[in-house]
Amino acid sequence: MPELRPGIYCPVCGEPARDVPPRSWINPIVRRPRHSHLDGEPLCPTDGIEGYRPSRPVEAEDAPCVRDDESDACPTGCPHDLDYRA
Repeated sequence: MPELRPGIYCPVCGEPARDVPPRSWINPIVRRPRHSHLDGEPLCPTDGIEGYRPSRPVEAEDAPCVRDDESDACPTGCPHDLDYRA
């Protein structure tokens, strides 16, 4: 069973993602997504032409920075922190 693939993140919140469908999925209209957050929840929703849908994961370079201040350095755990990703 595929699990954590290093380097993929939720494009909305910046948290790591995994190659596993969400634990629970109650939307009968939308197919169950192939990716989820580490806690098993669907990736954050994005609004598109077909309404809200779970995001598709992005590579680390395209993930949002999770900085919570105006410092120039990324915190440990940020997708852009090269020491953390290694």
